[in-house]
Amino acid sequence: MKKLFIIFILPLLFAACSKSKDSDSKGETVTIRRLYDVKLPSYKGYSTYVIRTTSGQDLYLIRWKVGIDLFEGDEIDIEISPFCQYEISKVNGVDLKRPEETDEQTQSSRGLITSDPIETDIIDIFTMEFVEFIPLLPIPCYCIEDDKGKLLVVKKAKVDVELGVGDRIVYNVYTLYPNEILMLKKLRD
Repeated sequence: MKKLFIIFILPLLFAACSKSKDSDSKGETVTIRRLYDVKLPSYKGYSTYVIRTTSGQDLYLIRWKVGIDLFEGDEIDIEISPFCQYEISKVNGVDLKRPEETDEQTQSSRGLITSDPIETDIIDIFTMEFVEFIPLLPIPCYCIEDDKGKLLVVKKAKVDVELGVGDRIVYNVYTLYPNEILMLKKLRD
């Protein structure tokens, strides 16, 4: 049964998020214009860099994959994942691999507590896709910068209103994952 499941899932995985034609597998050099450090449940609490480049690309990179701190203005050589046009698979020629999981990381996903409602204004908004471990496919999301410079991520499927810069919203998150919005309501345009 597992083999049959894999046979059906693999073609979907490869077709789900095709690479854009302008980014080839040879790699490219990008300069970081804006850098956000977020925590998302999909990556078991590992910090994730969301990078906006000077060339206008929006990309992401799980921090444990890079092994160094990145800063705005840094120039890095990257390769894009063949599974998702937004995910970086190599930085400066280093193939990014997952570290061994420890008990401490496993325990951090227990006891999820929801925050109180938080109100903020949308300063910037853009869309990206993040690969979820289950179902291993890219999920379309909104990335929202709030009035404090914090980046919030919400799945498009959870939003039933049109969002734009200047909108006032109220939302809540899990306290362990302060960047992924669980519920969002638009208060005003």
